[in-house]
Amino acid sequence: MSTALDRFFEHYYRRRPVNATFTGVHGYDAAVPDWSLDGLAAQRDEMLALHANLTPAYPEPDAEHLYRDDPDLLDAELARAFLEIQLAEDGCMHGVRGNPALWSGEAVFSVIALMIRDFAPLAQRVDAAAARLEALPAFLANVEATTRDCGFPESWTARALRDCQGAALLLTGGIDRWLASGDCAPAQARRLRQAANDGLRAFEQLAEAVRAHES
Repeated sequence: MSTALDRFFEHYYRRRPVNATFTGVHGYDAAVPDWSLDGLAAQRDEMLALHANLTPAYPEPDAEHLYRDDPDLLDAELARAFLEIQLAEDGCMHGVRGNPALWSGEAVFSVIALMIRDFAPLAQRVDAAAARLEALPAFLANVEATTRDCGFPESWTARALRDCQGAALLLTGGIDRWLASGDCAPAQARRLRQAANDGLRAFEQLAEAVRAHES
């Protein structure tokens, strides 16, 4: 039977697949987050339920015993604090509901996470990168609806636009050099290049939306 902590970690990696890749949990390497309005609402409901279940399962230790009797108590305390921060960000404009640089950065690093470490054969990572790139147009298309009610501070806009410029380099010469670094099937290479082209257009559209959204 899964514990409240098990459910927290399952939620964490599933809802934050790019973080999972960087952490070394590779069950979500082909996925991107769901930051649509419906996706964020579902994520908030999950976080509230997880927070409510953690405390009765792992009560806060008293000052005398601290975390010595059960090390899971420390993990639960950290999980509760993480959820509280995430819930606060979800309720303001500093998170993905208002900061376009979080979207551009997540999109760029979703691919970079698969390129910079040899945690699996190149062909396996290329397939995951292609899947993520194929998902990026739909992911980035949600920026406008999710951030509709706010203007973007200049610093956030500048960062997002720099990310889009970096994505143009990554998805052209960067992809070509990555493919040249090892062996993968021609069909895989073609799929990745097509997905990179589609991803590049999605970044161009994001840059246009960010400029139109400046406060």
